[in-house]
Formats: sequence, C-alpha cells, structure tokens
Amino acid sequence: MTMPSMVNGEVLQAARGMSAAMLGTWVTLGLALWLFGWRWHRFWITCVAAFVAAAITWHWGSHWTRTPPVISAIVIGLATAMIAVELARLVVFGFGGITLLYLANQLLSDFRDIWLAFPLGGLVAVLLFRIGWILATTLLGTWITIHALLLLIESVSPFDSVQWFDNNAMAIHIGIIIWIVIGIICQLLIDSKSNKSKLTETPETTHVSVLIPVENQHADSWWKRWFSKRQAVLKV
Repeated sequence: MTMPSMVNGEVLQAARGMSAAMLGTWVTLGLALWLFGWRWHRFWITCVAAFVAAAITWHWGSHWTRTPPVISAIVIGLATAMIAVELARLVVFGFGGITLLYLANQLLSDFRDIWLAFPLGGLVAVLLFRIGWILATTLLGTWITIHALLLLIESVSPFDSVQWFDNNAMAIHIGIIIWIVIGIICQLLIDSKSNKSKLTETPETTHVSVLIPVENQHADSWWKRWFSKRQAVLKV
C-alpha cells in the first residue's frame, strides 16, 4: 500500500521550460483557488465550463457544423457559461467521486468493488456541498501552487525540484497538510464574514425631491405662482 502524493514528478518534468511569468500566473491562480474557492465558486464554475465547452467545440466542432470554429466556440462557450452555475452540484458530485476513487485506488487497490468509491464520494460531496467545494478547491489550489512554485524556484536558481522532493517527502507532506487545513479555515472565515456583512446591511433611505408649489400672494397669475421663487422642496 502506497500513500498518495500531492507532488507528481511527471508533471514537474513535463512543465519544465515554462517562463517565470507563466509560472507566477499559475501560482497566483492556485492561491486564489486556495483562498477564495467558495467565495468565488460561481466564477470558477462559469470560467471552467465556458473554457472546456469552447475548447471541445474548437477541436471537434468541424465534425458536426460548418460554422467557423471561432464563432461556434464563442457561442457554445457563452451558452455553457449561462447554465454552468445551475450545474454546480453536478460538478461537485463528479469531483468528489473522482477524488475518492483516486484515493481508494491508492489506499485500497486490492478491494474488489473499487468503483463504489465514485458514487459514494459524489454523494458525500453533494450532501456537504459547501464543505465539499471548499475541500476540493483547497486541494486543487494547493496542488497547482506547489507544482508552480517548485518550478518557479527551479527557474531562477540551481535547484532540482524532483530530487529535493524525493529527499524531503515526509516533511513536505506534513507542510502540505497544514497548508490545506489553513486554507479550509480561511475559506470558512471569509464565508462567515461575508454572511455577517450581508445580514448587517440596511437599505439606505432614499430621498426623492418633490417640488410642491407654494401659493405666492404677490403673483398675478397661475403660472407665476407655479414658478415662483417661493417654491418649497419637500424630501420624502
């Protein structure tokens, strides 16, 4: 039985050669997922759904339509983005099922009905929608940040990230677990603070200026009375 690893040497090898700017972007994205996974969950779902739909249409759209790939990809991407939030629970179900299935394959590889991990993980994730999404984005954000940060350090200094990880695997995983716990706590605190701010918000009093003509005894005609300088302004 082997313990699952949060750092993949093959990913590090394949991603070598990326520019420092690109790696910095990935680090920023990972930190944003780690910290604002639940707070911006509608944004994340919409972006991912639109990107995936547009990419699929761009690559295989020519098989079912004669519309130029750019137009069809934009239309399908926007249409998918419009309904992506409604499919949020389905996304959580799939991610929870895949995550538990992966862990079961790593920890219980000899178990016969390993496929049961997928529906079980999806069911738990849907029942715990908020916690499940926080956990998923924290794990994904941590995974992206670790790989991008190791490669970023490697790009600016003589540093072998794969060898360093192999030599310090236990300490790195302990640090990763602590980092994940901190991310979950931060997301819960941000969500709690956001809910409290919504409850304490009070609607601002709206004042509408209404011109009420005041009779001017010195005016000679009705139009002078209406446009007299002695008009009163009443705020309601």
